[in-house]
Amino acid sequence: MDVELVGRDDDLFSALARADVVSIHAPLNDRTRHLIGAGALHAMRPGTILVNTSRGGLVDQAALLEATHITAALDVTDPEPPAPGDPILNASHVLVVPHIGSATRAARERMTAMAVDNLLAGLAGEPLPHPAG
Repeated sequence: MDVELVGRDDDLFSALARADVVSIHAPLNDRTRHLIGAGALHAMRPGTILVNTSRGGLVDQAALLEATHITAALDVTDPEPPAPGDPILNASHVLVVPHIGSATRAARERMTAMAVDNLLAGLAGEPLPHPAG
């Protein structure tokens, strides 16, 4: 299997047209909101698998509902959690899982250690070693 990292200066639609699997790993900001919108989804070949474990707002869910030629797995949604009855929950080509992609034992142990580090530093009046944001 070949893996291709696509960055900001790459031709996104060209890369999407070649992909079998698209895994999104990006922060959510004004530049990346709906990074995967109707045009990007249309560029994907039938059978492409889209995986989003980053931020829900990276994918235009209304456009995703129309993109029945691909399959999507979402660990994150916009909004999160989706409201009961949200069409994204019943789309036959979309799998929505609770936002638990990071719920491994190792990840939770590391998050706990970071929280303790922050707590101890804060109580000591020191800068937090792991500030949010």
